Amino acid sequence: MIDLSGRPPDWPAEVVDAWAECAQRAVRRPDLWREPAPRGDELLRQMLGEHLGLDPEHLTITASLRAAVLTYARHHERVLLERPTYQGVADTVVAAGAEVTFHPWTDLLDHREPGRTLVWLTAPCRNPDGADLSDPDRDRLARLVAAGQRVVVNGTYAWFARDHRWPEDVELAGSLHKLCGLGVRLGWVFSRTFFDEAFAEMLGTTPSRVWQHAWALFFRDGGYAALHRRLIAPSLESAAAFVERLATGQGLLAPAGSGTNLVRPLGPHVDEATALSRLAERGVRASAGSAFRCETPALRFTFTGITPAEAVRGADIVAASGVLAADGRVPAVSR
Repeated sequence: MIDLSGRPPDWPAEVVDAWAECAQRAVRRPDLWREPAPRGDELLRQMLGEHLGLDPEHLTITASLRAAVLTYARHHERVLLERPTYQGVADTVVAAGAEVTFHPWTDLLDHREPGRTLVWLTAPCRNPDGADLSDPDRDRLARLVAAGQRVVVNGTYAWFARDHRWPEDVELAGSLHKLCGLGVRLGWVFSRTFFDEAFAEMLGTTPSRVWQHAWALFFRDGGYAALHRRLIAPSLESAAAFVERLATGQGLLAPAGSGTNLVRPLGPHVDEATALSRLAERGVRASAGSAFRCETPALRFTFTGITPAEAVRGADIVAASGVLAADGRVPAVSR
């Protein structure tokens, strides 16, 4: 089975050993057990700042991206999310008591309702479709913030971006989940105000400083370079191989995007359940676009944990199945 549904890749043994050695060193630091680090371990903030191009002074370490969402939802009556989107963010906002509405970027980047609402979008390499902000999009965001609108950009997929520039003057949030795996349970927020606002949540959700420092040592001692070489770079190669095979080998257009996620619309009279079943029978696993609030029937393909050769075989199987539309555009409308 060629799994294009987003299976996290396994770490190579040498990377596991390197992380374990960093964890052992952190455990043997008595001060890490005694001295709190309210904003987060200083070395981890420094390492994240270096890798993300952010000032560590304004970084706060959280238990996850969703832990950060809890604070933002508590401080705003309504959160405007992009469409398509990752549903987990919306579920957390609702659980925290705020209202959620969904909008395509064309509408979201022009919204102005300072004070009451928060605008939330993902860049770069948006899940599920790999969308990136263009230079005009960044200009519109800058004008939005200058008008007093609070905006948070989810940078969870920044690890997969080749040439990325953060929008000016927005708050940023992210996690190590997509880089390191589900078990890492560490997130980050870049903001001048978030730490003070998050005091209630941080009291009960601050990650262990020992755990944070282990990851800080891992990053400092070459862990990120190892993960990029062994996991990130192959995933990006696989994504490019899949798109190229569909376009050149099968004549199927694909939308512009980056990272390791791709959304493709289904052909006429093909529903998502039928498409997923047909692909599974042929040895390919994918995800339903409806799980990400795609407006029309579509499939999401993710290329973590597979080789470029597997991606090419997967593209041939997908094309031969006849489930995809020839036009790669996936429309999204506000609702």
